[in-house]
Amino acid sequence: MTNVAIKSLDAVWPRGSAWCAKSGGGMQGLKAGVADTIERAKESAANLSNVRRANDTTLLDELEIDFGIAPDVSVADSERRALLNSKINGSEANAGTESDISEALVAAGFVNLNVYDNSGSFNPAQFSSRYQATAGSRPVVCGNSRAYCGRYNYRILVNGGSSVIARVYRTTAGNRWAVAGNIKAQAAVVGTNNVPLTYGVPVDVNTWPFFFFVAGEGVYSNGVLVDAKPGNAPANRKDELEKLILRLKPMHTWAIMLINYE
Repeated sequence: MTNVAIKSLDAVWPRGSAWCAKSGGGMQGLKAGVADTIERAKESAANLSNVRRANDTTLLDELEIDFGIAPDVSVADSERRALLNSKINGSEANAGTESDISEALVAAGFVNLNVYDNSGSFNPAQFSSRYQATAGSRPVVCGNSRAYCGRYNYRILVNGGSSVIARVYRTTAGNRWAVAGNIKAQAAVVGTNNVPLTYGVPVDVNTWPFFFFVAGEGVYSNGVLVDAKPGNAPANRKDELEKLILRLKPMHTWAIMLINYE
């Protein structure tokens, strides 16, 4: 039991004479017991921080199995940890990297797809949103340089099939009292729908390096990726492809899937 645990309890302990912890009394014993439980929980959490460190883990057998090593108690503990450490460092050196994911795609038969990181830290929105035909240029002249024929967005892959619950309204009109004239009014909620959760590119430039692209042929300028052409993949393998990317990509990254499914 530490002073920190006691002070933490004092901050939230109920006030009043019934809760006063008198010296040697039962309430003081209760507070000491609760503080001891808090301290043990802190120690357990601290031990968990080392659970995947080869040199410090208390779950050596389990961590060896996790990295494909059969535990052998006849081998010195230091040797086991050294082997495990080399295994972890060797497998994590390329885990989630551009080359690692690219190799996995080829091995799975997606030979027309490549992986590119956002090394130039360009706005990923310029990759994820494209125009089918832009008017005003030499190839397409319609009289308005800002006109466009159509735009389509590619999927930004962050996690699995997440969805949000959206209310279904019978009608909307007027204000909250259902008086016509305010588009935010609602007359009645008749149910809900699960709507797929979609993501947009953040405006914070500090997040842009955490995007990468799964696409066809990349376009470079001075060694920096400036564009990527859409890749092709079978429509019946879309789920398989996305699960593969989700399994391999680092958790803090977002993948822009520049893919036409045929």
